[in-house]
Amino acid sequence: MYHDEVSNEDSSHSTGRAIKDVTAAFSRALKQALSEAGTQASQELIDELHDATTEINNAIASAGLVLARRGTPRAERTRTRLLGAARRLIAEKGYEGASVGDIASAAGYTKGAFYANFGSKEQLFTVLAQEMLAEDIEQTQSSEATLPEPGSCLGAGDTESTLIVLELYLYAIRHPEARAELTPLLTAAQEGYAALIHRSRLSGGDDQESGAPTEADRDLAFAYTALNTFGGIIAPLQSGSGGQANVAATIRRLIERLNDAG
Repeated sequence: MYHDEVSNEDSSHSTGRAIKDVTAAFSRALKQALSEAGTQASQELIDELHDATTEINNAIASAGLVLARRGTPRAERTRTRLLGAARRLIAEKGYEGASVGDIASAAGYTKGAFYANFGSKEQLFTVLAQEMLAEDIEQTQSSEATLPEPGSCLGAGDTESTLIVLELYLYAIRHPEARAELTPLLTAAQEGYAALIHRSRLSGGDDQESGAPTEADRDLAFAYTALNTFGGIIAPLQSGSGGQANVAATIRRLIERLNDAG
């Protein structure tokens, strides 16, 4: 075990040195190219530099994720703290408002540490979304899981979760390239809630067979998610705890009506 860890660290250091050498060579070539192009670089050169930088960031990101999974506990802590800081800041400032520098600083690191683990803010947010959705899916698939009371997740501590969920949906809408990774997870999370509703109906004595969720279960899961999400937006805007309690009561009544209608 110890030997494997040492070997992995040696390999990581060798990879790091190789990346530094390549970066230095790239920097020298870039200076030469800019010198030959004159003081005003053409738009074509700028575009090529942008594409090259993106490819380098993606390559470093891929390597960083592999090393984080196989690396030391310290690397895992760094990655976890960056994701935690990102979650807090994105909930506070929104995805567009939270910069890489802000996230790194909030986690207690430099931008260099950020890019050693994630190639871009987009990649970090995709990983954050994947982990959050995976947690939801795991919780709903547990045989001991129960459906939370409608409107129960409207406390002050739940506002952050609501904001992150909204940012996730907005991100998926605004970044079509991320949908291939996020849409299956969003669908699986929603299916998990439908399964919880299906099991709760069975335990409540409803006359329906066990097995996969029905269309009615999926419809109710959609309503459950929509009402709780919208309630999470409205509740903090209500004056005092009474207004918040009214929102929760409204959600419960609507879910009960939909449940009775189904």
